[in-house]
Amino acid sequence: MSSLHISIIFTLLTIIIADNKTFYFTKSHYELWCQENILSNSLFLYPNRIPIGIYRTSNIKSVTYYLVDDNNNGLFQIKTKRLADFYFLIINITRPFDINREYQDVYTLRIEANIITIQENLTEQTEVRLYVADSNDNDGVFDMDIYEQNYTQTIEIDQSLIQFHASDADEIQHAQIFYELASSLNETFSLHPYTGELYIITKENLKSTYEFDIYAYDRYRKRLVDNNMKTRTHVKLNFYQLNFLNNNISYENFQTIFNQTIKYENLISIYDIEIYERKSFHLLNIHQPILTINIKNFNEKFFEIFLLKNSSLNTKNLFIYKNNIYLNKYLIEEYNLQLFICFYNNHYQCQYTKYRYIPFIDFNFYQFHFKPIKKIYLDENLPVDSFITHIQINYNQLSYEQLLIINYKLLNDDIYYQFYINSTTGILRLAERLEYRIYLLDIQANIHLFNRRYSIETTIEIHVREINKYRPIFRNNTPIDLFQLPYQFEAYDYDQNKQTNGRITYRLLNCLNNCSFYIDPNNGILNIKKNENFNRSIIYYLQIIAFDWGQPISFQSILDIRIDLSLRKIHKRSLQRTRAYSRRWRKKSTSILLPTTKTTSTTTMITEKSTYNITLPSNIDTVYLNIGFYQNLTTYYISEDMEINTIIDRLKIEYDSFPLNINNEYDNIFFYTINDTNVPFIIDQNEKYLKLINKIDREKQNKYIFEIELKLKSIYSIKLQEQYYCQKKNSFINIQYTNKYYQKMLIIIYINDINDNIPICNNFHINIQLNENEIKKNLYQIQAYDSDLGENGTISYSLLDYNQYFSINPSTGQIDCIKSIDYEEYSSIDLYIIASDQGSQIQLQSICTTIHITINDINDNTPQFLLDNYIFNIFSDMPRYSIFGQINAIDFDKNNQLIYSINTNPYITINMYTGHLRIKNTLHRLIDQILNITVEVSDSLHQNQTLVSIYIKTFPDAQQPILLSEPAYGLTINESLSIDSIITNIYLIHDEIKLPFSIDQQGYLRLTQSLIGLSLSSYWLPIRLTRYRAHPPHTFIHIHISIRQENFYLPQCIDTYQSVKAYDYSIEYPFARIEAKTLNKNSFIEYTIIDNDKNDKIFFIDKQKGFVQLSSIIHNNNNNNNNNNNNRRLKSDYLLTINALDNQYKLSVNCYLKIHFIRRHQLIPKFLSSSIYNIDLPEIQYHSGRIRQRLFQIIALLDNHVYDKKLEVRYRFVDSNQHFIINRQTGYIAAKQPLNPYTIYEFQVQAFTVAHQDDILSDGNENDHDDENSYQGKWRIVSPRKILPIKIRILPMISLNKSLLSTIDSTINIDLLKTTEVGTTILHLGLNNRYNNTQWFIMIGHIRYTRYFHVDFQTGHLILIRPIEELIHQINLIELRINVTNDWINMNTIKVIIRIINNQIPIIEFSQTDYYSSISKNIPIGAEIARLTIENPSDDCIYSIDSVEKIKSYDLFRINTYTGSITVSNSLVNS
Repeated sequence: MSSLHISIIFTLLTIIIADNKTFYFTKSHYELWCQENILSNSLFLYPNRIPIGIYRTSNIKSVTYYLVDDNNNGLFQIKTKRLADFYFLIINITRPFDINREYQDVYTLRIEANIITIQENLTEQTEVRLYVADSNDNDGVFDMDIYEQNYTQTIEIDQSLIQFHASDADEIQHAQIFYELASSLNETFSLHPYTGELYIITKENLKSTYEFDIYAYDRYRKRLVDNNMKTRTHVKLNFYQLNFLNNNISYENFQTIFNQTIKYENLISIYDIEIYERKSFHLLNIHQPILTINIKNFNEKFFEIFLLKNSSLNTKNLFIYKNNIYLNKYLIEEYNLQLFICFYNNHYQCQYTKYRYIPFIDFNFYQFHFKPIKKIYLDENLPVDSFITHIQINYNQLSYEQLLIINYKLLNDDIYYQFYINSTTGILRLAERLEYRIYLLDIQANIHLFNRRYSIETTIEIHVREINKYRPIFRNNTPIDLFQLPYQFEAYDYDQNKQTNGRITYRLLNCLNNCSFYIDPNNGILNIKKNENFNRSIIYYLQIIAFDWGQPISFQSILDIRIDLSLRKIHKRSLQRTRAYSRRWRKKSTSILLPTTKTTSTTTMITEKSTYNITLPSNIDTVYLNIGFYQNLTTYYISEDMEINTIIDRLKIEYDSFPLNINNEYDNIFFYTINDTNVPFIIDQNEKYLKLINKIDREKQNKYIFEIELKLKSIYSIKLQEQYYCQKKNSFINIQYTNKYYQKMLIIIYINDINDNIPICNNFHINIQLNENEIKKNLYQIQAYDSDLGENGTISYSLLDYNQYFSINPSTGQIDCIKSIDYEEYSSIDLYIIASDQGSQIQLQSICTTIHITINDINDNTPQFLLDNYIFNIFSDMPRYSIFGQINAIDFDKNNQLIYSINTNPYITINMYTGHLRIKNTLHRLIDQILNITVEVSDSLHQNQTLVSIYIKTFPDAQQPILLSEPAYGLTINESLSIDSIITNIYLIHDEIKLPFSIDQQGYLRLTQSLIGLSLSSYWLPIRLTRYRAHPPHTFIHIHISIRQENFYLPQCIDTYQSVKAYDYSIEYPFARIEAKTLNKNSFIEYTIIDNDKNDKIFFIDKQKGFVQLSSIIHNNNNNNNNNNNNRRLKSDYLLTINALDNQYKLSVNCYLKIHFIRRHQLIPKFLSSSIYNIDLPEIQYHSGRIRQRLFQIIALLDNHVYDKKLEVRYRFVDSNQHFIINRQTGYIAAKQPLNPYTIYEFQVQAFTVAHQDDILSDGNENDHDDENSYQGKWRIVSPRKILPIKIRILPMISLNKSLLSTIDSTINIDLLKTTEVGTTILHLGLNNRYNNTQWFIMIGHIRYTRYFHVDFQTGHLILIRPIEELIHQINLIELRINVTNDWINMNTIKVIIRIINNQIPIIEFSQTDYYSSISKNIPIGAEIARLTIENPSDDCIYSIDSVEKIKSYDLFRINTYTGSITVSNSLVNS
């Protein structure tokens, strides 16, 4: 079977196995959101369109979900909800307050489903990741409790002094910090509300020390948080700069490198200085800067750069213009810059900085290396100071060779002391006499370029050739009388080279032809030739020569011997005499150098020095030599661009006759010596050439004079001695020169000029001033020089550019301005001057100088705004003195100060110098308005205006995520439902649904087409709900709509959904009623609670009337002991499904009731004050008129979600009190009798909650001895009592400040949202108490409205104490009056006008409360009988007839959804 077939079978098997495994959950894992710190245990956000759970199929009987591996201590409960064909997974939170995002932001739940199918029971698991959404439950916290800052330098206006930072543990949308200056220092300082930066806005009357507080708010809760809940930090600012405080300016001085004295006011360090180094700089671009200095956020026109005295001395070669630093000489080296940068801003201030400029040198680029040097061969007798070789460095082209310094060094000179090297030129010469050997010299070149060092090394190999300086010498014991042969003669030579100079050969001198003797030339053995005619009786006298093979001269020694080979008998005595004679001969021969015998030999080493210093014997002969130079003076002319090693001339030697046979072309019997070793010339000793060995420059030296002397080499002197000695025995010679030729010659070499120098100006950079629009002659005169001669050094001047504005005299260099220059076109000009020489063969030119021309501005331009119109968008909650923008104008004139001004208005101011716009007063009255102002700018001569439009926006409130109590809901509608009918309201944003339904932006779900004849009887609608400013923004809800066939006999709930509160104290009374209507008036409707077992049967419903109340189980639990373990634990929220059944037609409908269950412990009121309420009161006398008048108020509050119209808080004294009385309904306390000064009164007040019966208000004067079970009047106590200790200190009237009160706005307007929670501080009246005087606040007015508000007696906090929504349908404007006093004699009355705003549902009202219309029974179908209208209509308003009203009217009428027109839909004849 092929591999392809195997793969196909494997794939099929894999697919079959996968199909056998069914996954029931819609996903393998889900995401879900809840919110921290909420009371409900079943509110979640579903971020995904896919529902959580399992679809019901034909083989599934039931599904139950369980929590697997509960690691959260029972925090979550799992339930199953079936809706239509889907089993929804429901999660409940058992302890909602344990959910805190700051401690844990995600929970992972493993869910197992128990699936009962027709075939088997299955289990399946999925994972639910429950994310915790943030709620705004944390306040900001400052990083530090105390900020302290010292300022020793000058502080500028609008300079940031310090930045505060507070952090919020909430997420970003709930953690926007809002900073506020908690003092009256806004005239001196300004605090940025968003960044926390503190600025100084004026220096007038500035103190040396400031201490104040900074508050930080959560921006979204700023108006809803009490001041005591603000986070606060303390600030201490110390200003130590005395000059800054008293404005007495004293100047200090500093010295520049150019000996200038500069005055400055003070030293600062506030600017960020950046120094940029031009890496690509070289001397050909000397007109470009080497350094550029930039100051961040500062214009270069307003600062100047100085070099301080303690800068390195070479900085005098620098030139500074504007923010650039240039070289003013052809010299690049390291510079140590000490800089003072002075700023022209109000006063002359300077900042110090330093910089070390080190030129960047890439030695690898230049590729420095030694020129190759071959092996050098020298003669051993070379004179001292003789030239050996020239060490040279090769490198790539270098633009500034004058800056290159090379120092040569002989590294092993301690070993090879025979040599020395010129450190500058690299010329190697002889220092001591040489030895016959090989020298290895290590040469190092130290390269200096821009004060940077680089070293390279090389090795030179020198071979020394030995000269023939020793004669061959016979051994001293060699006999001169021979009596027998053969005999071996032996001679030796001290020369080391045994191949030439030390090689010895023997021969016979006087026995040539027919000689009976022969001597071996190599080993010196003397023997008789094989000759029969040899006569032994003859005595022979022979001369034996031993000579060497030296070059170019050979030396020899001659030995005279006597040979006696006769056969006569030699007596012993004669032999002894011969031996004694031989010993005497040996002794004699060792004692003398030149023996008197015929032997001529010597052991003296002839050297170059001994040639001239030899001590001559008395018998001296003088030998005259006619040899030398033909003349004693020679002159040469060479060009300065001559290359190294160029031959200048060959120095020829002339002679008439010479004792030795020499070849004048090849033999060199003299050494050529030069008396001055510093000249760049040498003489080749072998070739006799006069050569150039180093570069020459006419501009440095235009001629060279030196002397050449001939010195006879020692070997030729020895040879002459030997030759003349042989001719004249026993005499010596003295060598002298005739006057015909010269042994010394004077050399003069003149250097001819070439055009090798460019013209150079005295200064490379010059700065001059020129007024705008000015034509000026002789603006400046350029002076340049050229070191060359004649035309090569004649200079002509020209301009590189700007010829339309300037001209230059080509000969004199005078520069004239020929055309006026506009400052706005050119504020400065860099004028480059070209200097050219007039060389005949080549002309050289350079930009020899740059003239930096500064154009002085005059006031000839009108200031211009950068924009024609300025538009700013700001939020209405920005505090006073906040900067929100800047108006920028420019004046093309340089030195003009621009002044900004603004038209008079109460809201905005402008900084006259910087153009910064500031808020002068709060902007909350200008919400959604445009504030137009006019800004004018002036330069003292010209003015200009622009329009500024400021859009005041409301800061968007943070939104909470959409939390749903159920993931899905089911609805049943009639199939005859008319098109455009509203089915339900989601009231949130959604996704488009391409079904017979649509949903609009207001969340209304409508029918878009007729349901009659549709094949489907139900629909699942996944709807996305969105709040864009919430996190997360989206949630999904699933709506299941069942369509039933037309049947008008189906009952309809009057209120399909109801939400009520139930209190456990009202067990015996119904707390809600369910009511349904049906078309048949005779039908009986029966009400039943569905799944009451799941709600623990704690609710009971009247089957006939529909009244819902708590069952007796709760009553029994309340009567039992609270510690009984059998007590049921009740939840806080319930959702009841109540079925309304028409018994006649057996049709039913479900009504829904959401119950918020409140226990008695939740009704315990909480005092606003702390554990002890401390209060200060002035003394009260009989005649004061303040007895039994309101003094202060004690307030206890319930939780916001507990409040109800039937609940109120009551107050009473714990014990009887003879000094004070209390209003039990309002908590106001008054004095019964006078209160004495310096007295302290202590008592206790208790607060408890009472419930109203039958909605009848009583006067609140129930029995003093009431208890929890009392029913006095129409109220009863429903909570335990809460006790507050009160401590009152009485102050004497004389201690009170009787000065006039601070001015307080007489009328204050407040917008109060309907959703404002109880306990919220809505106003702080004590903020204007600048001097911290004792103040008291008393509210006056009718109790009908004052019962909703409380003003703190001492702090002036105005607090909401009952839900304001109770008044939303009664009144929307409340007026409160509050008295403020500091002595209880003088009173200020503040009127507080509160406007109640419904921020939940738009207010939509009909134009009329009721419409009446009389019609005939015969009115045709479709006739209009009425048209409804709505006040303040909008495009999204629609009309519909309630389903219950349809039943009441037997569906005889229809209403147009959009126009409100009511028409007849059925005949009225039988109605």
